[in-house]
Amino acid sequence: MTRREFISVLAAAVAAGFALDAKRAGAAADALYDPPRFGNVSLLHFTDCHAQLRPVYFREPSVNVGVGAAANRPPHLVGDRLLRYFGIAPGTREAHALTHLDFERAAAVYGRVGGFAHLATLVQRLRASRPGALLLDAGDTWQGSATALWTRGQDMVDAARVLGVDVMTGHWEFTYGAERVREIVEGDLKGRLDFVAHNVRTLDFGDPVFPPYALREVNGVAVAVIGQAFPYTPIANPRDLVPQWTFGIREASLQQTIDEARGRGARAVVLLSHNGTDVDRKLASRVRGLDAVLGGHTHDGLPRPIVVTNGALGLLPLSLLPTRPVQAREPGGKEGAWFAAYRDVPWLARTHAVTLVPSAAALKTLRQIPPGAGKREPMIGFGDPIFSRAQLTEAEQQASEPPLQ
Repeated sequence: MTRREFISVLAAAVAAGFALDAKRAGAAADALYDPPRFGNVSLLHFTDCHAQLRPVYFREPSVNVGVGAAANRPPHLVGDRLLRYFGIAPGTREAHALTHLDFERAAAVYGRVGGFAHLATLVQRLRASRPGALLLDAGDTWQGSATALWTRGQDMVDAARVLGVDVMTGHWEFTYGAERVREIVEGDLKGRLDFVAHNVRTLDFGDPVFPPYALREVNGVAVAVIGQAFPYTPIANPRDLVPQWTFGIREASLQQTIDEARGRGARAVVLLSHNGTDVDRKLASRVRGLDAVLGGHTHDGLPRPIVVTNGALGLLPLSLLPTRPVQAREPGGKEGAWFAAYRDVPWLARTHAVTLVPSAAALKTLRQIPPGAGKREPMIGFGDPIFSRAQLTEAEQQASEPPLQ
């Protein structure tokens, strides 16, 4: 029995009224918050706490409508459909955390969620086993409670500093007005916490209002964290709160920022975003060089990351890719790391990954392949996913599509 299966059994027993001693129950809780360690760079991420310093009862929605291609896929799955998709057992604490199912009973068993005291304990624990881990806040932190309103966000600013947040971006933070945001960023946060947003510019000359990214070194690895503030702030919130600032998705600016960070030696580039999941997915499919997007805004509970492919990799219908560089002699005798270009493919398995990557180009290619001989066996190979100059041209054409505004 795996650790996760053991936790699920214990949770089901508690839900059924089976008494567990405190030591055993504590061990189950400890196991839940002890994810396996991997690699030498760890990123801790939270978002959309909306100034809730104390634990609250929180019910996930029973409806989440996806439009067009976004329908019937994460994050637009709720209830039983979400559990089936991710393979989560009903009646477990994971089911309670991610769905609305049997909320009243489950809330009575598992209690409230969140709270900065609990969050601080978890952050300290994870950092103890992951030296140098960065804590990233994707925004909507300073606003949402009476004490935040009365103090104009100061209570949450102080809490974030104590919590040890390293980098953040924003959305509802801007509802305190441009002057107050500048006061906090240039005062309370200066030298302690990086507030980043590549897509916030001045209305007159288009100058950056905040640093576009933070470049941090984690265990000898340069990590760039790019900020993407909520792009529609002047529309979703009163325009007169930030009258001299413009926002927007700014795809071209993001690509330029990624390239600049890579040029400065960043080996990992992360987008700390408040776009919302659907916009993040689309944006990630259109830019090159991102390793991960850590998002916010739409309050989507996702137990597993969503893999997004773009560029030439999107042409490959079925691939077997190594996720560690292979030192070998390339064609022509040159020494080098094969597949080094795939370092930008996020969230593959630890050593190899078999990934299904459907695309219009892939389907077109498959339909044009003549039927094989009767005795021919199926083959899955690995290599450069661009198999011809025509595919390279098609990939370049996709990359040159007009940017999102």
